Amino acid sequence: MAHDGGYSGSDQQQALAWISDATGKPAAGPLMETLKSGVLLCELANALQPNIVKRISTSTMPFPQRENIKAFIDAARQLGVPDRDNFDTSDVRRSPRLASVARFPASQERPPLARAAAT
Repeated sequence: MAHDGGYSGSDQQQALAWISDATGKPAAGPLMETLKSGVLLCELANALQPNIVKRISTSTMPFPQRENIKAFIDAARQLGVPDRDNFDTSDVRRSPRLASVARFPASQERPPLARAAAT
């Protein structure tokens, strides 16, 4: 389940492969479309540490989706990810800022998320 750094393809493809590997759920398609609801991100956080995200909304409305993304960001902080390696809610919802989201898994090849994914 650990990200071994051996994924190929674009940063976005590598990010989706890492998320899919960690969650055991399919993650394919455009990165923004796949992550914009925040559901898969919350599932990622819960795969790394069970129940770290208590509530995941499946609403298609923007506000609950942003709350999901914020829940993931908060969980990443709790897992020890420094803010400089994280992204913010607007990065997931705006195409030009997806680079910081796509780089997130690569920044976790070192602790703490890589350590959590390896368990």
